[in-house]
Amino acid sequence: MDRDICKISFVAMATGEDLVLTVSLDGHPFFEQTLPAGQPQRVEYQFREHDGQRHQLVLEMSGKTDQHTRVDSQGTILEDRVIQIRDFALDEIELGHLFHSKSRYQHNFNGHGPDTDAQFWGDMGCNGIVTLEFTSPAYLWLLEHT
Repeated sequence: MDRDICKISFVAMATGEDLVLTVSLDGHPFFEQTLPAGQPQRVEYQFREHDGQRHQLVLEMSGKTDQHTRVDSQGTILEDRVIQIRDFALDEIELGHLFHSKSRYQHNFNGHGPDTDAQFWGDMGCNGIVTLEFTSPAYLWLLEHT
């Protein structure tokens, strides 16, 4: 791969219909799709890096409604729709736990709770955004954070 080019890649899968995933880098959307239920979608994007440049990757889930979650009388979730994010790689290096520890998930429980800013563990269960901030060149950022 060209040393000035960095690649972002991951697999996204919705566990039910109607969930939309929009992905942007530095405010520029490069993927937006209503994900088909149960069908993993490979998301890839290449961009030119510049030394010392700060980047913000944003994954946004939308389209979830109260009808997508089934709850019993005790408040236990019986059925839910989520977007799962797996196999996240930066510069063709899978981040694994580093992706989870460096990503933030912001949401408000689809209007049923307070604004929340929490560590991201791989599943987006509420409309909201996951943010990962990193610097270029990506391989140096990876070395500094592993």
